[in-house]
Order: sequence, then C-alpha cells, then structure tokens
Amino acid sequence: MGIVRHSELLIGEHRELTSIAPSSRLAAALSVILPTTIILACAVASVAVWEWWLPNRRIQDIDYLSHADPAELRSTAHKVLRLSGGNDHDACLVLMGVGDRSSIPCLQSAIQRSRPHEGVVECTNTHCQDALARARATHP
Repeated sequence: MGIVRHSELLIGEHRELTSIAPSSRLAAALSVILPTTIILACAVASVAVWEWWLPNRRIQDIDYLSHADPAELRSTAHKVLRLSGGNDHDACLVLMGVGDRSSIPCLQSAIQRSRPHEGVVECTNTHCQDALARARATHP
C-alpha cells in the first residue's frame, strides 16, 4: 500500500484506524502512567519511612538512645518534631540533653502543637518549653 497521506485514506479505512487508535493510545498512556505512579508511590513511601516512621521508632528505642552520638540523637529528634503526629514528648526529652540552637525552630513548632488538648500528653508542652530554654542558652 505504501505511504498514504491522511487525505488519501478511504472512509472505510479511516473508520477502522480510528476505532483502533483510542485503545492503542490508552495502552500507550497506561504504559507510561502506571509505572510512573508506582515509582512515585514508592518514593513517597520511602520518604515517609525514613523521615517519619524510623525516627519515631528510634526515639523510643533505649538501645539506640544509649549508643547514638549527640548529633545523631539531635537529628533524630528534629525529624520527629518536623512533622505532626510523632512522639513529640520523647523528642523534647532528648533535646533537653542534646539540643542546640538548631533545635529552636523544631521546638517552637512542637510547642504550638503540644498545647494542652485531647490526645496530647500533658507534660509534653513543659518538656518542649524546657528544651527550648536550654537550646537558647547554648553557645553557637
């Protein structure tokens, strides 16, 4: 048949091509969209694990807390405090011992979140206030 210009297609052939084209376009679109969606979901899940779930597990692990160096403890506590829904109570307790000026923004956010209300451990706000006072008192 050779190369046929669009204007030279017969009506019957044109109908046949248009009936096939949408399904092949859908398949082509899905072959791009589906893997991209899966990759994006995996990326979001891995960030959630590394930036929220793991630090919240570590902040409660006595073995981790007793063996980690102060910089690592501080980094873990900062990650816990950056996002709501974490263990702010224990993170503030950790920062009372290892917090510094870099801890101030995280502690200020935690203080706002930990104002006494249902679902918040009552002493969390006090621990955050104490940790903030110590962090402000540290030398740069």
